[in-house]
Amino acid sequence: MKMNLLKTIPDLIKSPKKTWLFIKAESYSTKNIIKNFLFPIIIAASILKLLGRFINLHDFSIINTTLSFFAFIFISFSVILISGLIINELLPKFKLEKNLNLVIKLISFSSFPAIIANGLSSLHPHFSFLNIISLYTIILFWTGAIQCLQIPKEHTTGFVLISLIIVATSLFIISFTTMTVFLSIFFNL
Repeated sequence: MKMNLLKTIPDLIKSPKKTWLFIKAESYSTKNIIKNFLFPIIIAASILKLLGRFINLHDFSIINTTLSFFAFIFISFSVILISGLIINELLPKFKLEKNLNLVIKLISFSSFPAIIANGLSSLHPHFSFLNIISLYTIILFWTGAIQCLQIPKEHTTGFVLISLIIVATSLFIISFTTMTVFLSIFFNL
């Protein structure tokens, strides 16, 4: 039976508290989340970025565009998974048991606004204002931390801030490393 995890998106937008409780209760494995939720969203955003390069003729070369397409996919998956591993290791500091699957659920489902906004804003330079949608990721993460992980109220702010720093740092390091490798591949072709 194929799970359609994408059906949770409208519910997360309309009533995040209730939806997080549903997500927590469901037995979505990390593999199912990656295959049936993250993969379609990241591929859709990658295609939007690809279309943006084509429409705007911005750095449009087959090799550069292909490398950018795969770099975005790699960076997106890597940031989510590496951040999840690090955040999971920090859970005992917040009086919680480690639960990698729950942390991956939290990061994956809360990151969809940022991933989609990144793709949409790439369609045209005038669409960069759409990146404001990414802020909803923070709200979803905050709500999910309370509902899914049941972070004690006195630790919620610290947990969310530390998690955001981990995700941002992971994004910076992985993006820098990936783009360096991809650029070296591009210039050696």
